[in-house]
Amino acid sequence: MGAPPTDATYRPDMHLFESWFRERFGATPPLGYRLREDHRPRWLRLHSLPESKRYADNDAERLELRMRASAAASEILPTGSPIWLVSCLFGEEPDQLRLSAAPSLVLERAGRYADPYLVGPCIAYAAQTTWPHRDFEQLVDAIAEDAMRAVWFSSVSGEVFAPYDGGIDLIVETPQRAEALRQVFPRNWLSPRPDGL
Repeated sequence: MGAPPTDATYRPDMHLFESWFRERFGATPPLGYRLREDHRPRWLRLHSLPESKRYADNDAERLELRMRASAAASEILPTGSPIWLVSCLFGEEPDQLRLSAAPSLVLERAGRYADPYLVGPCIAYAAQTTWPHRDFEQLVDAIAEDAMRAVWFSSVSGEVFAPYDGGIDLIVETPQRAEALRQVFPRNWLSPRPDGL
C-alpha cells in the first residue's frame, strides 16, 4: 500500500481504501467525472455504443456495450489482480452498502469527501475483490441505464475504470499511457471531439 498520506487529512482510523486513495488522488472524491477533471492529462474516454449513442435499445446494443466495457476494464485491471470497487452516496452514512447489481459484494463505509462542486458530502463505500469478478456485467448494465454509479480502481497501478451512462472514463498512470491506449482501442470507440468528451 505504501506510506500513509502525509497531508492533514490522514487519520489513523482511516479505512484502508481511503488511505490508499488519498495517497494517489489527494482530496478528489472517488467519482468518475471529478477524477476526469482533476487528472485530465492521464484521462481518455471511450463511448459505449457506435456514434456516441447514449443508451442501448436492444440486446445487440447491450452486448456491444458490455463487450466494450469488458475490453476497457481488462486493459486497466490486470487479470487476477486486486481491485477496489467503490460507490458513493450523498447524505447517507450506513456502515455497509449492498448494491442490488452486485449481491456478492459488501461495501464498507470508506471515507467522506467534500468538494466545491458537490451540494453535500460524498460518502464512499468500497469493497476489495479481484478482476474479473462475477457481478461486472450486472453493474455495467445498471450504470449504463443510469440506475447507479460505481468506479473500479486497480490496487496495483492505481488506474481507474469509471463507466457512466454513455461511455467509460479511464484514468491511467501517465499521459503517455493514455496516448498509447488511444492506439489500442478502435478509432470509432473514441470521441471525435478535440476535447475528448
